[in-house]
Amino acid sequence: MTEHQSLLTSTTPSALVPARVVIRHLQLRDLIICPLEKGTVNYVQGNTIVEHNLNAPGSSPRTLAELTFLPNTLSSMPIGNDILLAAGGQEAEIHLSYHTPRSAGSSSLIWQYEHQIDGSINNSVLLTHSNESSAELRLMISNNDCTVKFFDVPSRAESHSEMIIKEVGKLQLDTPVNHSSLSPDGNSLLSVGDSSKVYLHQLRGSSQLTFQPISILTLPSPNSSPFSTCLTASFSTSFSSDGSKFAVASQDGLVAVWDVRSTHPIQVFHTYNSYLPTAMTKGNGTASGWLSTDPWEWTRGAAKTPGWSVRSVKFSPTGQGRGKEVLAFTEHTSLLHIVDARTLDAGEGVQVMRPGSNDSTDLDLAGLCFDPSGEYVYVASTEGVAEWAVSIADF
Repeated sequence: MTEHQSLLTSTTPSALVPARVVIRHLQLRDLIICPLEKGTVNYVQGNTIVEHNLNAPGSSPRTLAELTFLPNTLSSMPIGNDILLAAGGQEAEIHLSYHTPRSAGSSSLIWQYEHQIDGSINNSVLLTHSNESSAELRLMISNNDCTVKFFDVPSRAESHSEMIIKEVGKLQLDTPVNHSSLSPDGNSLLSVGDSSKVYLHQLRGSSQLTFQPISILTLPSPNSSPFSTCLTASFSTSFSSDGSKFAVASQDGLVAVWDVRSTHPIQVFHTYNSYLPTAMTKGNGTASGWLSTDPWEWTRGAAKTPGWSVRSVKFSPTGQGRGKEVLAFTEHTSLLHIVDARTLDAGEGVQVMRPGSNDSTDLDLAGLCFDPSGEYVYVASTEGVAEWAVSIADF
């Protein structure tokens, strides 16, 4: 029998630093990115986006941009050696800012732009290329008004005065849209929201987009759950780097993975869901002491959110032709999961600790990301940021 080989070089983080990552919306946990190089991450700290070099001893976060709102979501797009950042807010606000390298591991602000679009909560934003031209940039916004909106972003803007975003397409669905992803070729749109439905559309056109339905899939039921259907909502999606698979993370405590050619998941991962704290739930479920299945109770602070709800899922970039890929997802509190994306075996769970402590109980997680090479994974919490190295050995 072959011994199981860890997908991480160690379950102990290669870096774990204190940080104050602010979660504006309890269910939206996509607040950290690593856009340019290993060890340097950007995350949300109040109404600012900061840059933090985790591998420089004693380093502190440095402000990249100050916003007039508290962001729910964060995205980035490299433009040569420069970087374009985007953030979305609770009142349909949009932030865009352009940064250029200042020195190793740091960058300088060139311009920033804010705008309020029509709609409700901007649940997720994604910077991407046009589906027909890699030279043209687009901003995709999943909104609580049941739409996915696409805007052209001037890729050659050199100042705030040259920044005008133009809507080039809008998809109307029948539920608030919490998250959307685009396939690597830019032609397929994956969207999820406050239901068990998973929507796939084909993008057509260039200067004006249209959306051709491909299919509406359904999330499987949780392994065993005594909870009401109000938990049936999804808040994160991801395509694999070759576009052959996609994953959806559900508040019900599961991650479902589909082959793009299939109508049923090829694998489903379940977290442990129970009202009561047990030895099995330490790290992700001791928040279970006084849970409620009503999201309104969570926002009012009258009860705790289930710690085992899955908030973020990401396939790693394969990077440098390695062809190796992992799937990572984080629970609402305390746990990171890593899976071999080729075999989709059970994988492993890793506790996310507080800096300077061996405790992970009820630690709210604020998102996960990979570095551009896919060799490092980062998890943000309300108290710190952790880095793990992905094993480069065959697994």
